[in-house]
Amino acid sequence: MNMTDIEKEQIWIKRTKEQYPLVWKYYCDLIAAERMSRDELEDYNFRKSVETMRYAYENTVFYRRLYDQAGVHPNDVKTVADWEKLPIVTKEMVRE
Repeated sequence: MNMTDIEKEQIWIKRTKEQYPLVWKYYCDLIAAERMSRDELEDYNFRKSVETMRYAYENTVFYRRLYDQAGVHPNDVKTVADWEKLPIVTKEMVRE
């Protein structure tokens, strides 16, 4: 018996939700982002960037030291103008 595309999709969704919940979450986020307006997408990208910066600050000595030396704490970054105050990170800095 051949399965229809809809049946195949239903199986994929069920398996992904059960076995790879994080993949399912990212997939849903991607679908939601496709439907966002330009302003909503820019806001979403900014919030995700701040989340990444906060994670780096809290989990790596390199970024914590870098941001502390620049006088920037993740809680200070509330606007794009605040974001632009962050120091630029080069490959050479990371290598050192």
